[in-house]
Amino acid sequence: MNKQKFEVVPGDYTLAASLAENMWDVDREDLKLSVDLEPLQGLQESLRYSDEAWFILRWGKPVCVGGVAPFGEVGVPWFLAAQEIETLRDVQLKTAIVSRRLVRRWAEQFNRLENFILAKHKRALHWCEWLGFSVGAPQIWGTHHQEFCHICLGGAS
Repeated sequence: MNKQKFEVVPGDYTLAASLAENMWDVDREDLKLSVDLEPLQGLQESLRYSDEAWFILRWGKPVCVGGVAPFGEVGVPWFLAAQEIETLRDVQLKTAIVSRRLVRRWAEQFNRLENFILAKHKRALHWCEWLGFSVGAPQIWGTHHQEFCHICLGGAS
């Protein structure tokens, strides 16, 4: 079977297990400090509560996943990646293209999109700004009381 270099596929627990094994260290830390979950638990919970979630596969292997969970009229977007996102430009480019489309769609579905990101995760914060989110100043948040930045797109937060 010939696999495409990149595929975008719906969220799947089997793919979550594969991504969890190779999750980007800073995403592991974000999950642990924000909600006190290990990678596989965090992915499973994110998939369970999301209206939709999409994996990006590179040669059949998951390199990232993003989704949105409803919280009333607010959408809570989330994104977790494999180590490859740090070094492979083609993965970064594909992720940028797909995430921009998803965020535009989610912004139409919800009054606003918001979440918190570990303050030292500078790459994710810059990416959120590029996607159109406002990024707040660091504040203490999460189960381990660390500095996180609030991200918001649309509506009043």
